[in-house]
Amino acid sequence: MSYKEAKRDGIRVEESKAQFGQTMYYPPCRFCGTEVRTLTYIPGRIYSCVHCRKHRHALLKTGLFK
Repeated sequence: MSYKEAKRDGIRVEESKAQFGQTMYYPPCRFCGTEVRTLTYIPGRIYSCVHCRKHRHALLKTGLFK
C-alpha cells in the first residue's frame, strides 16, 4: 500500500535487506524540505523533521505554512 503511493508521489524509497527487509520512506519536511526517514508513508500526511518540529508553533504562526 505505502510503496505504490510513495512511488506515485515521487518519494524516495529504500529497501534494506540488512534490517529484515524493511522499507524506509523519505518524504519531505513540510517546512524546510529535507527528507524525513519513516517506516510508513501515508499520502496526505504532513511530515516534519526533528529540527523543524522543535519550532513548529513559531513556524505555523508566520502564516507561510498550513
